[in-house]
Amino acid sequence: MSYRSLMVHVELDRSNDSRLTVAGMLSFDASLIGIAAADPNPPAYGGSGLAAGLVVQEKERIHAQMAQARSPI
Repeated sequence: MSYRSLMVHVELDRSNDSRLTVAGMLSFDASLIGIAAADPNPPAYGGSGLAAGLVVQEKERIHAQMAQARSPI
């Protein structure tokens, strides 16, 4: 049996070099797909405008981490 795609969990806050290297060795001729997920989780401040700004900052940080994780080894 052969696979066309191999999905690998990618961490946003640490190196993925080892797991991607191993996945690359296991994939043979399959496409390698990295999977990552994150949820903005700023502290709650009782509905103030400050909390909304923190959500925006957290989303920007997550987007930057996803972009970094997307870059090749």
